[in-house]
Amino acid sequence: MAVGKIEIEQETRLCYVKGKKCLFHMWCDRAKFAYVDGLPGGFVRETFALVENEMGEVFEVFPKEVRFADDRCKLAWVTEVHE
Repeated sequence: MAVGKIEIEQETRLCYVKGKKCLFHMWCDRAKFAYVDGLPGGFVRETFALVENEMGEVFEVFPKEVRFADDRCKLAWVTEVHE
C-alpha cells in the first residue's frame, strides 16, 4: 500500500483595510434567515473577507473595505490584452 503526502496550501495576499496593513485569507459567505414584518421572508446572503491584522487578530470585513497591495489584477488585464 502506497502512502503519499498531501499538501494543501492557502495563499494569503497583502491588503489594506481602513489604511491598516493586513493579510487576506479568503472570501466567505453567510446566509441569514430574514423576517419581513415579523414573518419568515427567506434568506439573505452576504459575502465577506477573512483578514488578519499585524497583531494576529482575524476578523471579517465587507469586500469594499479590502484594497489589495499586489498587482495581480493589473497583470491579468495586461496578459489578456496581449494574448
